[in-house]
Amino acid sequence: CKNLPLDRLTKLKDASFISMPEIALDLSNNTNLQTLYCKRITATPLNLEGLTQLKDFSASHCKFEALDISTNTNLEEICIIQSGLTELNVSNNKNLKKIYLVSMQLTSLDIRGLSKLETLSLSSNPFKKLTPSTLKASGNDNLKTLDFMFANKCSELDVSHIPSLEEVIIRNNAIKKIKMEKNVSLLAMSNSKRITVL
Repeated sequence: CKNLPLDRLTKLKDASFISMPEIALDLSNNTNLQTLYCKRITATPLNLEGLTQLKDFSASHCKFEALDISTNTNLEEICIIQSGLTELNVSNNKNLKKIYLVSMQLTSLDIRGLSKLETLSLSSNPFKKLTPSTLKASGNDNLKTLDFMFANKCSELDVSHIPSLEEVIIRNNAIKKIKMEKNVSLLAMSNSKRITVL
């Protein structure tokens, strides 16, 4: 595994790294970075520590076993697709507006206190239930959209603890019980069988 020497690029604001196997990215000195996109980065871990200006982070098909975004307090959007992550701590990321965590290994998520959050996508994760115990939420008054497609292992969806939700998308799933508040104005479902709405 080789290091990519980026520490001298102190004015770097936008960076994209695609198909770079065995290259370790240490961006801790690139403190002006605002947008970062990674695809098919297999070397771990990815060090984002100190990137306090980072607003948009996307990673696709990267083999992250762990990811620390606790110091990236200006993050507004995070998108991670097809990763081995089993958990992600977003408690310090109070500016997040959009979270896309797709095709990962998540079975729970805590979004309490993310008052600016508008959109949450948890599609293709192995949740057995998406309920107040696995999706911990409070103070999320701007959360309008939940995307939970391809929930093939999930039998129950209870988002009644998120009264601000207006759009719930749950296509292609195994959900049998649904509970939500009356503010939902768009409900997108398909390939669902024997559903009970509570």
